[in-house]
Amino acid sequence: MRSNLLMAALAAVVALGLLAGCGGGGSTAPPVHPAGTGSITGTVVFFDHPAAPVTGVQIELDGVVVTSTLNDAFTMNATPGSHTVTVVPPDTFALPQASLVVIVTEDATYTIPSPFVLFPEGEQPPGTP
Repeated sequence: MRSNLLMAALAAVVALGLLAGCGGGGSTAPPVHPAGTGSITGTVVFFDHPAAPVTGVQIELDGVVVTSTLNDAFTMNATPGSHTVTVVPPDTFALPQASLVVIVTEDATYTIPSPFVLFPEGEQPPGTP
């Protein structure tokens, strides 16, 4: 009898522990971008070595500057509308197309379809006269 009472008490404690650990609040994952905004993602690569990591390249959007990460990528939040993304090439590199206009929509991510390609200063992209 005492054994059954002890087992019942133990079961109640375990059940309450599970309920306390699982219940309350129903947390949700944070949004990808702040409410009322969208985001822009893209990459920066070297022409001669497209698989080499390009870090420390500055990307500007509406006066806000971010730096490319170790995987060549960047992400920026923006209000809905038309925005110009500008890449500032590091010293000794050139970027034939340094700016691009993108349209941002609320709660969506716009991925720039082609990477920004850095060329060694003085070289021309293929097909340039």
